[in-house]
Amino acid sequence: MPKLLIADDDKLNRTLLSKLMQKLGADCSLAENGQEALEMALTRNFDAVLLDINMPFMQGPECAEKIRADFSDRNEKPPVLVCISADSDFSNSPLFDYSLSKPFMSDDIQQFIFAVAECERKIEYDITHVSEIIGLDKETMLLLMEEFFSVMDEEILNLRDSVFAGDKEIITHVAHKMKGAAAGMMVLRMQELCAAMQTSEKSDINKIKLLLIQIICCYSKFRALFTY
Repeated sequence: MPKLLIADDDKLNRTLLSKLMQKLGADCSLAENGQEALEMALTRNFDAVLLDINMPFMQGPECAEKIRADFSDRNEKPPVLVCISADSDFSNSPLFDYSLSKPFMSDDIQQFIFAVAECERKIEYDITHVSEIIGLDKETMLLLMEEFFSVMDEEILNLRDSVFAGDKEIITHVAHKMKGAAAGMMVLRMQELCAAMQTSEKSDINKIKLLLIQIICCYSKFRALFTY
C-alpha cells in the first residue's frame, strides 16, 4: 500500500484527491499548508509527497526544494515529489518528479498509483546465490555492489535530468547504461525497468515520467537492502 502525503490548502481538493487515491489502495495523510507538509515529510516515511503549488506559509516548489535538500544532506533518496496544479507552469520543473493536473482524472491517478506501488514491491536478492552464479566470492561481490551503487547514483541523476530536459538521445543512452549495470549484477527488476525506458516512445512524456518514478522507487528499495 503506497504511503502518500497530500498537501493542499483547499480542503475540497485535499479530500477529493485522497478519496481517489484511497479508492486505489493508497494510505493518505493530509497537510493544510507547505510548512506542515515539510515537517511531516521530514519526520515520516512517505513513498510520495504531493504538493499544491500555491499554499500559505510555504509554496509547493519551496517545500519540494527543502525536502530534496534535507534528504540529500542525509544521503538518502527523497520520496517521489509531485506537483498538483491547475496550470502547467511547474509540470516540467526539475524540483518535481511528476505532475497531476486539476481537475483530477481517474486514469491519471491510477497510472500514478501503479508507478508509486513500485516502492512497495518486494525486492528479493540473495548476494550469496548471485555470487555463486557469477563465480566470484561474496566479498568481491560486495565491493562490486558499492561500485554499482556509485554508478547508479550518478546515472539516476543523469536520467532524471535528461527526462526533464526532454533529451531523447540522452534518455536512451543513460537507460541503456543502467540496464547493462543492472544486468551485470543480476538486479533483474532494475534491468527490466531500464529496458522499458530505453525502448519507450519518447514522445509520451507522461509514460517516461511514470517509468522514471518506477526506476527511482525500485532502486531506492534495492539500495535499502544493503543499508545497515
